[in-house]
Amino acid sequence: IGELLACDLDGVLADKIEVLKISSGDVAALEAAYRGCSVLSVFGSNETISKIKSKLPSHVEVLGWGHKISFQYVSASKLKTITEKELDLLAKDCIDYEQQACSSPQTLFVDTDSHENLHDFSKKLFSRIFKSNFHHVARSLSFW
Repeated sequence: IGELLACDLDGVLADKIEVLKISSGDVAALEAAYRGCSVLSVFGSNETISKIKSKLPSHVEVLGWGHKISFQYVSASKLKTITEKELDLLAKDCIDYEQQACSSPQTLFVDTDSHENLHDFSKKLFSRIFKSNFHHVARSLSFW
């Protein structure tokens, strides 16, 4: 969280985000966390998300992520040195399992303050995703 807040140059997020690792069985800790909370992001099974949601005050919005949340991060230094092969692998990661599994990211964070660099990177990655998608066979997923 420290690294995320270090990117918050305007200080907008610092007093709005808390990351807590609390077991769904620790009722006292969960209830303390819920008090002052307007949005709660929950990672876990549908049963865990439902259980937590049922105990929340009505004003708290729940963002349930289940088992399938994933992201990738491209650092500022990697953005300058990323190779064609690494871009191909990143594109493969983005389309594997059609972004429905934890190993196939739904979000990509790129560490830059340059719109030009971001646009250039996005164009390169998009061309690889577009090209790869023609050769990609959707994999089946099982949902227990």
